[in-house]
Order: sequence, then structure tokens, then C-alpha cells
Amino acid sequence: IEDGIDEPNRYLFLDGVMQSTSRGDAPYHEALVHPGLLVHPNPKVAAVIGGGEGATLREILKHKTIEKVEHAKFILSYLSYFFKKRYILNTFHRKNCI
Repeated sequence: IEDGIDEPNRYLFLDGVMQSTSRGDAPYHEALVHPGLLVHPNPKVAAVIGGGEGATLREILKHKTIEKVEHAKFILSYLSYFFKKRYILNTFHRKNCI
């Protein structure tokens, strides 16, 4: 038992890196979300890839301009599709910009 609190602190690790604790995940998720949304002049749509515990979504929804949040599970097939599509788009843009 830590800090005199009756409940033990629980930790969530991903690939050996602590992601959050039962006593506070806010610093991690605040640092992940707010810088990007604060530099955008009027963010309306956000995407969360993964985000199983909901803390990233919680931080995104603190921004009053957000109208929609898209969520995708972190599945390898999604990433494969994204990188393939991105490669195709980048190749297309390079050919048309020369």
C-alpha cells in the first residue's frame, strides 16, 4: 500500500513501459494529446488508434471545438493498410510534383 491510501496502486505496462496507474494516468495522456490540439487553430475531428482505457479520449474531449472522434483498434492489418495507402499517395504526389 502506497502513500497511506487503502487501495494498492495498479500499473498498466505496454512493452515494458508504464502507460498509466490506477492513481493517475493524466500526465502521460495530457502530454500525448494537448500539444497537438493546442497548436491547431480549430481542431474539430480527432483520431485515436488504440486507446483501450479511454484516457486519450477523455483528454481529447476536454477541447470544446472537437465535434467528432474516430477510433480504431490497434490491429496490424490496419497499420499495414495505412502504410500501403500512404506509400501509394506519397509516390503519386512525388510523380506529380516533378
